[in-house]
Amino acid sequence: MLYNVPMIVKAALLLFRTRDDTKQLMFVRAFGRPHFVFPGGKQEAGETIEQALRRELEEELRTKAKDIHPLGIVEGNTPDGRPLQMHLYSAVLLNEPQPSSEIEKIVWMSQEEALTQSAAMTPMTLEYVFPFLKRRKLW
Repeated sequence: MLYNVPMIVKAALLLFRTRDDTKQLMFVRAFGRPHFVFPGGKQEAGETIEQALRRELEEELRTKAKDIHPLGIVEGNTPDGRPLQMHLYSAVLLNEPQPSSEIEKIVWMSQEEALTQSAAMTPMTLEYVFPFLKRRKLW
């Protein structure tokens, strides 16, 4: 157990689409990382959490967003055990996302596909985000 470790505050975009009557959620995987995560990132000093989301979307996906709406906040831990607070958002992207130099892959998964990829998901996603989406009937 880690003590006196500051909480990491992160913004995450939950971007859905429907293909062949199946609702899919976007995930990204950074180069050299084992897990699929949601686009977004850590809040930097002096920026709001929404500003962090906007900056990260430009950095990771080379796009901007509009109609950004907060969905909620979940708290848990990073894969290495540090405390994490994740601010979840929905939005509309202004153009098709393109992976930046830090993003190896952009994937869209149905709920079933995501659950079969559980080894490639973070504990935060499995234990907190997926149940949040289920409670809110979003996915």
